[in-house]
Amino acid sequence: EIKVEPILEPIIKKPTIHVVEVLDISDSMISKGLSGNKIVSAVKGINQGIDSLKENKEVNYLHTLITFAYSVKLKHFDIPVKDMYKVPIYNTDGMTALNDAIVFTLNKFGRLPITEKVLINIYTDGGENISKAKDLSKIKNLITDCKTKGITITFIGTKEDVAKAVSLYAIEESNTLSYDNTAVGLDSAIKETIAARESYSMGVTRGEDV
Repeated sequence: EIKVEPILEPIIKKPTIHVVEVLDISDSMISKGLSGNKIVSAVKGINQGIDSLKENKEVNYLHTLITFAYSVKLKHFDIPVKDMYKVPIYNTDGMTALNDAIVFTLNKFGRLPITEKVLINIYTDGGENISKAKDLSKIKNLITDCKTKGITITFIGTKEDVAKAVSLYAIEESNTLSYDNTAVGLDSAIKETIAARESYSMGVTRGEDV
């Protein structure tokens, strides 16, 4: 008797991508007048991005939100995107601990298995002015080390802050977006970020070096 073995379909494991939003909630993000309310635009954009991630069934997305002003706060950590609710509008608070936010975030995710990808999006409208972490060479080395572990850092800020991010933090210029420090400009930059994230995810799914 000849036994015919069943043809087993290969089990395709979904890639895991950690999407990390690092949001500036310093007081300048709520400026009025012609510049508009940037914190509202930023949160609206983050929520639009979450909705976009929910539509992609080919990737296991985990979402983390970190805010910074006087201090850095972990709002939620590695929540499956399918379980995510809307991110609320946060009250703004004081100054801009950007260095501390970067160090906190990279220390949190730098220990992940190299098989998992991490996409960090930093949203800010102003430069560093209060962090305890002041040694830029150590921060730059931390960023460079994390790049070798599958961590991609993107930076959305004013033209001046993007230039500083490239020179001081060794963030690739191709991974940055500048805007004109208005709510409308930030809204446009976030839409570009969502499109770029979708392209990044497609590359991960195809096994490309992203």
